[in-house]
Amino acid sequence: RIEPQVITAGGTTMMLFLDDDGTEGYNFQKLSFSIYDSKTDTWSAPEKVDSNSGAEIEFDVCTDGDSIRVVYTQSGEITDENQEDIEGITNSIEVLTAQYDKTTGSFTGHAVISQNDAFDLQPQILLHNGTWVAAWVSNMTGDPFAQNANNTIYAASCTGGVWSEPVALTGLEASVTSMDLGALGSEVYVAAVRDLDCDLSTSDDRVVDVISLSGTAQRIQTPVNTNDGVQFAQVGG
Repeated sequence: RIEPQVITAGGTTMMLFLDDDGTEGYNFQKLSFSIYDSKTDTWSAPEKVDSNSGAEIEFDVCTDGDSIRVVYTQSGEITDENQEDIEGITNSIEVLTAQYDKTTGSFTGHAVISQNDAFDLQPQILLHNGTWVAAWVSNMTGDPFAQNANNTIYAASCTGGVWSEPVALTGLEASVTSMDLGALGSEVYVAAVRDLDCDLSTSDDRVVDVISLSGTAQRIQTPVNTNDGVQFAQVGG
């Protein structure tokens, strides 16, 4: 996701967004946050989630009711020397996570949870039964638009502050145009819209794959198959 998100936890209301921090060159896009002050009805000056030099591309945020945790993608530093190495740049993009510390007013505990030689994109995060779960897509050939059948969905979980090794939920499959995490009963699922011909200029071949972290999968097809923008929703408990 690239759109701004607002979340409230433990009396803290936070807005997260991608911002141009004025950095010269190619690494200007940073994941930033601002805190709302209800007494003055104002937002604080933006601060960076991460102090690393690379650019941030996408993010998601979740809360357990008290703390706020983000997942986001970040590239290696882009320079004049490597700017034309598109595959090298995309393959440097990893999924990271961090948690907001109300005491310091900053994000701490930054950790890379993907660590692979692939283009990682569409990070998602969910809290389920006290466990943080993250999922993302890895394009294994570094295609900047992920328009090929080399996309694997991965997931990792965090228990006691330690993230597991990523687990591949799928093999190499078609492009993922949108994705979301959700829970059904005791199981966590990924819902992913796949463009079967890997051509984003066509939209009549998009199906929804629902994949559990335990490995079961179901494909949902509609008469026209113009699916996109998948999201989980829970109503009534």
